[in-house]
Amino acid sequence: MMKRYVEKIVGHPYLVIFSVLLITLFFFTQFRNLQMMFDPKSILPQNHPYVQLNNKIEEAFGGSRVVVIGIHNKKGDIFNPATLSKVKGITDDVKKIAGIKEENVVSISDRKIKYVVGTEDQIKITQLMDGEVPTTPEGLSELKKRVYSNDLFLNSLVSKDGTAAAVIVDFGPIVPGEWEGEGAPQAQRPEEKTGSNGKKGKGASRQESRSNRKLLPSKQQRKKKGGRSGRGVNQIQPAAHGRRVSRESGWPTH
Repeated sequence: MMKRYVEKIVGHPYLVIFSVLLITLFFFTQFRNLQMMFDPKSILPQNHPYVQLNNKIEEAFGGSRVVVIGIHNKKGDIFNPATLSKVKGITDDVKKIAGIKEENVVSISDRKIKYVVGTEDQIKITQLMDGEVPTTPEGLSELKKRVYSNDLFLNSLVSKDGTAAAVIVDFGPIVPGEWEGEGAPQAQRPEEKTGSNGKKGKGASRQESRSNRKLLPSKQQRKKKGGRSGRGVNQIQPAAHGRRVSRESGWPTH
């Protein structure tokens, strides 16, 4: 069976090559139907109760798109002003990225990371890196002492040998073009709405108000028309826009 199959392929080389090229060309034309899927969970059955529950948990708490940024000091530990400034700078900058869950950004310089000290009569809670980056030897030593006093910080935010630190970032579901500044159309400000003449800006509203005032007769026109006609001042005349205007007040009447 296999011998006969091989003999047919070898006996018709041009037909085989043409068939392979035709199949390749067909699949090449299907490239336009390919879609980029960045979220592996999108291939899961979304109507399954477990998947729906997991989606609700991730929507409320995040944690499914975590990126860890590592800062490593090759010449010593991280407890120096230069390295700590990098950790703080990266932590502050990533919070400005569109789609970042700011409440889930974590590092030793983040305000959410606390240092807890308990005594006989009170519990003192302060920020781990209190305020700015410490620059004095005493401040750096105190920060190092605080970090190593809590095992939860070790191998999560700082390595045990102290040569590396981590900035943990959590992204929300990002759709290209959804965020302002990332290709999304920005909302039109009230003062930039287009007027009836198709122009934008405050000038459009001023031109509209001027055109509306032109529809109403001026005081001089009302006096001239009232004196020439000899009719009563309350006589009604048609306005340019289809409503009647009183000669006495110049305002539309119903």
